[in-house]
Amino acid sequence: AEEGQADALYRRAMESYSRGDVPGARAILRKAAERFPNSGTAVLINDELARLDDAARRAAERKAEREQKEAEARQAKIARRGELLEEYLRQRAAEASGLRDAAANDTNVARARRALVESNKGFEGLLPYVQELEKYDSDRAAVWREWVKHDLVENFNFLAAIDLGRQNARQANYWITQALMLDPENRRAKDLRDIYITYGLEQDPFRMPVGELAGRIHRRTANPYMVRAFLRRTGAAGLNFLRQEGILP
Repeated sequence: AEEGQADALYRRAMESYSRGDVPGARAILRKAAERFPNSGTAVLINDELARLDDAARRAAERKAEREQKEAEARQAKIARRGELLEEYLRQRAAEASGLRDAAANDTNVARARRALVESNKGFEGLLPYVQELEKYDSDRAAVWREWVKHDLVENFNFLAAIDLGRQNARQANYWITQALMLDPENRRAKDLRDIYITYGLEQDPFRMPVGELAGRIHRRTANPYMVRAFLRRTGAAGLNFLRQEGILP
């Protein structure tokens, strides 16, 4: 009876194997080997089980090898993508830096300012590519992010100094704010902010109403920029007003 049952299990396992159900065949063979270890069919059962186990081991090894190669290919692709992104970042960064350097050496203030604004656009345009690089190399992306931030702060400070010199206080304050948003502890941006506050440049005096300028001069709350703007906008009449107020001899 046991021989018959062992043989039946063996045949059933072979049928499962012929249908492609290798795990099912192995499970049946293990069951037969455990239940009928002393039967005459046990030799066939154990041989077949050893053969299937060996085939499964080789299949697992081939699968692991294939997965390893695929992983290596993915890593190589990722590394190449990172290299291409960094190469593009270097090219664009060089262009933006070139505009900034040209502005620093340009004696024409208006032209220098335009070059700096274009340089800003160039550096800001790098940020999406830095974010993309994060997917492939987080360490290199972090270095690039800090580098772009540093250059943007430098540009903002340069523009703020230009606009303060041109008495465009509102725009200067915008650049100072942008610099401090990126680097709250930046010494140059803080110094420019102190200049802005010290001279009371909360508004552009060339855009303030003349009446308000006159009122500030009368109340002695006008700064030198406001007096200069008042004179330029009022001419001889403004000069007489300043003399009446005792501002000028």
